[in-house]
Amino acid sequence: MLGIAASGAGGARPDATLARVTQGAGVGVAASYSEFHLLVAQDAVDAVAQRLALRGHRWVTVRDDGVESLCVNPPSADSGGRWQDCETAAVEAIAREYGGYLGSAGEGSGASPERHFLREGRRASIELDAETALQRRRVAIAAFPTQLPEPAQAGPFDDDPEPGWDGDFLAVVREISRRLLGDPQAAFDMAAPDGPGSGWVPGAADEFIGELHNAVMHQDACYPHTAEAVPLIVALATDERMPFSVRDYAYGMLYSAASNGDRLIAYLADKLIAEGDGIEVGDGLRLTHAAVQAEAASLFARWDREPGAIRMTLAALAATYPSQAAASGLLPELAEFAQRWAGTYRGAALRLASAAAQADDQDTLAQVAAIESWHWKGPLAGGSPLAPARSRALYLLDEMLLVA
Repeated sequence: MLGIAASGAGGARPDATLARVTQGAGVGVAASYSEFHLLVAQDAVDAVAQRLALRGHRWVTVRDDGVESLCVNPPSADSGGRWQDCETAAVEAIAREYGGYLGSAGEGSGASPERHFLREGRRASIELDAETALQRRRVAIAAFPTQLPEPAQAGPFDDDPEPGWDGDFLAVVREISRRLLGDPQAAFDMAAPDGPGSGWVPGAADEFIGELHNAVMHQDACYPHTAEAVPLIVALATDERMPFSVRDYAYGMLYSAASNGDRLIAYLADKLIAEGDGIEVGDGLRLTHAAVQAEAASLFARWDREPGAIRMTLAALAATYPSQAAASGLLPELAEFAQRWAGTYRGAALRLASAAAQADDQDTLAQVAAIESWHWKGPLAGGSPLAPARSRALYLLDEMLLVA
């Protein structure tokens, strides 16, 4: 089993049964170039290299230890924008077709991209002339899906509470800490920058929730101690004596923790399947998901009393826990909430959440595809096609919640 919280997307297999393929895309002015690194089975390297060359990838090198290549972007291509994302998606599809995955993708710029490629004595096994590469790139780019207009933003909710008032948050946190942890200082110790026993007391409520996040979910990772902190985070999210900014942040922490494993699967599915590890997650992710699941019914019961901004997070949690959402009677209210914002970015996020909450994989994938048609990341927005529909939805919702 692979603990994917600690995994990268580009590690080579130790048994060397996968080969590295590095290829670049395009030709034209020597202004910018793209590089992609694929890992595929050794017997597929030549075929993959030819497929890349057919897309106008100008330099492709096949070696005993892998394949490397680089090429210049066409002058008509937007550097680093949707063109790059669409090409990355096309390259990922080629890697997938041959049982491999894309290890990394990037771009650079310089006056002599060929010299960059030939550094350290490298030689090109396949080198297209400039005109052939340009013609092939134009054909490939013409096949990219047209980007549709992004839906309009919905604007602020009309029931957003006034932010920024701390009140006597220290007393509230101490009361919660005494009730849940048996010690009024324990919650502060859990968040303390210098660790337990330092006697740390935050100067503001936002400082406290920020330090707590850093302590129990550093860089969005989940550990067994993250699961142990879930009851405290739930209490902070649902205690209406706390500032709204803290409650909203705590709800976001719960979604991030609950969906972490699914989102990593959506991101790493190609790699996990190619390396034969299976789509599994580590203990910290499983324990944290289960800890939030145990609180889901009580959170969904608060739908009618929470403001719109928090309902957005509850919608994403419903997508994470479809069974609990259905049992709580939340699905009709979620569908009605989504309809209220039809035609907006927020409405698109809510339609996706509603489809996933109903465990309707077909509709979920249809909503993912609809969003990818206008999303700035294009076909990369919803993660790997090999990932389960719900994982792809949660991967996309995580980014959309910041905007909607």
